[in-house]
Amino acid sequence: MTVRVGIACNSREVSTARGNVSAETVARAYVDATRRAGGLPLLLPVLDPDDVGPLLDAVARLLVIGGGDVDPRLYGAERVAECGPPDHARDAFEVALVRAAVGREVRTLAICRGMQVTNVALGGTLRQHVEGHSGDVRHRVTVEAGSALSGALGATALDVNSQHHQAVDRLGDRLRPAGWTDDGTIEAVESSDGRLLAVQWHPELFVTEPEHAGLFRWLVG
Repeated sequence: MTVRVGIACNSREVSTARGNVSAETVARAYVDATRRAGGLPLLLPVLDPDDVGPLLDAVARLLVIGGGDVDPRLYGAERVAECGPPDHARDAFEVALVRAAVGREVRTLAICRGMQVTNVALGGTLRQHVEGHSGDVRHRVTVEAGSALSGALGATALDVNSQHHQAVDRLGDRLRPAGWTDDGTIEAVESSDGRLLAVQWHPELFVTEPEHAGLFRWLVG
């Protein structure tokens, strides 16, 4: 049976012939990467946090994708000038979704904002602005040997892209660092049981490269 992968959506306004309308969106690259790995993508709309249980009942895996900045108030901080405006509904939904998935031991892959919201959901904090990590620059990440992440990648080092300006500060509960840049920025974390992997880069954009594709094979496997 094909593994059903729930992909958490981004609610936003889109332009149509009828004017701007509210829509639930997921970049096609996430869908294609999941399908390429053999999974069946099912889109999870941003709903009330109380609805995450029934949504998770419908899927076997979870993918939490990129997007805007997480509200700093969720980790007890004031928003700095460089931090983008929050999406309160999406924040509340994804925090509840991640917590429920971890509680149910659902295999989860979190990407970019997904890694940040995962850390916050589990009690961690973020660095609200990190210089030199935005602009889609490629850089090297070192991965802990023997980690669940290295097993999924089949590597202990790889080149990644960088489309973010925030990063993990204090780690959330049940998380451990698994990948770093040369400047010490945490670029990947994993749960203590190995059922959750979170990366700061965008592997869905490089699925023709075996290491990046390995993350989606791990998710679906």
